[in-house]
Amino acid sequence: MNRFRSDVRIVHNGREADGRNVLELMALAAPEGSTVVIRVEGPDAAEAMLAIDRLIYSLHHLENEPQRVEFTADTGAVAGG
Repeated sequence: MNRFRSDVRIVHNGREADGRNVLELMALAAPEGSTVVIRVEGPDAAEAMLAIDRLIYSLHHLENEPQRVEFTADTGAVAGG
């Protein structure tokens, strides 16, 4: 995500992490299959969210188990299954 200038935040069970910080993401301890909120804000938010969507799709496609990704109007997304 370093090629984007937008701020990426991941929320799970009321806890929030910087989407660029692996340690913060791991500290969320979101189990597989749980629902998270992905919030992207900034000048290239739409492009960053599209890249995140593609990453999520490709990871789940490799596992042969499609997951649902619902987009909100403010370029955020709720990802989960």
